[in-house]
Amino acid sequence: MTEPDPSILRYYLGIVWRWKWLLAATVVVLAALALAASLRQAHVFENSAGVLLNHQDQVAASVSGVQTPPEDAGRYAVTQTLVAQSPVLVRRVLDAAGRTNDTPRWLYDHTSIYSNADVLVFSVRGDTAGNATRLANVYAQQFTQYRRELDTKDLEATLASLGSRLGRLSASGEGSSALYAQLAAKQEQVRLIEALRRSNVYVIRTSSPDEAEQIAPRPKKDVALAIGAGLVLGLLLVAIANAFDRRVHDVRELEAALGAPLLARTPGRNGTTEAASEHAVRLAALIGRAARAAGARSVLVAPAVGDEPELTARLASGLAAVHGTVLLVDADLRGRSLTQRFGLETAPGLAELASDSSRPAAVAHEVPVAAGTLRVVPAGAEVQQPAAVAASDEVVKALADLSAESPLTLVGTASFATAPEAAALASAVDGVVLLLGEAIDRRIVGELRRVLDVASSKTLGFVLLADAAGDVSTTRHRRLAGPVAAKGAATLESQATVGEAPW
Repeated sequence: MTEPDPSILRYYLGIVWRWKWLLAATVVVLAALALAASLRQAHVFENSAGVLLNHQDQVAASVSGVQTPPEDAGRYAVTQTLVAQSPVLVRRVLDAAGRTNDTPRWLYDHTSIYSNADVLVFSVRGDTAGNATRLANVYAQQFTQYRRELDTKDLEATLASLGSRLGRLSASGEGSSALYAQLAAKQEQVRLIEALRRSNVYVIRTSSPDEAEQIAPRPKKDVALAIGAGLVLGLLLVAIANAFDRRVHDVRELEAALGAPLLARTPGRNGTTEAASEHAVRLAALIGRAARAAGARSVLVAPAVGDEPELTARLASGLAAVHGTVLLVDADLRGRSLTQRFGLETAPGLAELASDSSRPAAVAHEVPVAAGTLRVVPAGAEVQQPAAVAASDEVVKALADLSAESPLTLVGTASFATAPEAAALASAVDGVVLLLGEAIDRRIVGELRRVLDVASSKTLGFVLLADAAGDVSTTRHRRLAGPVAAKGAATLESQATVGEAPW
């Protein structure tokens, strides 16, 4: 027997966990509605009585000497059920039970008549246990009387006719005649048949109020059924919601779509500055190790959407602490966020190299960091067409020259999926590291892969950003990205060196 793939099971459990709020809400709402509806129901009790259906017609036929074919038991039971529902009998039941104000339709709606072998069961519902019991017992009794009347009506007429003829023969002095004796014998035979027919049906079971069952309201049963229905409906809604959900929640899907591994997952933004810096140093060590393994001297750090100047700056400082000297280039000529981060708005930078790329080192400004040396190339002067400038051959050449003069160059850029210069910048570096928000839209992932394919660049991997500014998912879905977080932590553990514990 083929064993189930645990990864597939984890995948579907991850989907259910991601949408657990929808599943839980569906179950809670249906259970609450069922409980409210159950508590508002009027009390309904049910009790039953039974009547045995005998087949004495065959005995009577043997006595009379007239043989009739046996009647099908199932058909006989159906016939008796129809007889029990006749309007005449229903009206007699209501009158006998003292419920003259109720209509036959009311009794029809509150009664179930069914056969069980040779027993006809009358099950009646009422607002109290006593009413249900009384109606069931009266119904069974009235049915036996009604059936006996139907079965013996023709025999009573025959007996009356025979009695009349015998009386006339006796009055005429023919009481000793052969005809009189023949009619008298016939009279005894009919009386025997009548007695047998009277025993065709009789009540074998009556009930007491203590045996009545309360069938409504039943809050526990109703809530249990609602919970079961809520689970089924909730799972269906989860499947529908997941089918229309365009976000990627699974690390394996991201890795397959981008053709790159997960490097790490950053913590949330609620921690302290010191903790954030420590995390950035550890992440920088992982990126540096990936760059060395790929032989990359220049790495483009690109957010999928929005920008991440703070994280990019911390990564550069962390890489400087690990590698000694790092060059950071702000290639985002639109937002200039890294330039503003280091207070170099008026300093010459990449924009100036677009017109004069002969002296790239002149626009590199050293900034103080805790350890190592960090040199920053700002965006430079504002330009009219930032995309065209950033993607120009001069800037590409300048980036290559800058990378040649530094052990490791980090290039920060605008949104990789939306900035038109992304492909050109990616082609100008040795490797790319993507910064992705958790639960990123599949369309953005597809655009990222297209740009990477156009650039033909080496993708070192991607980093998942917790509470990323560019995350297209809501806060609720960020919290639900449990499988992503777990996979990220596992990857970090496998890549971290001694003294660089994962966060």
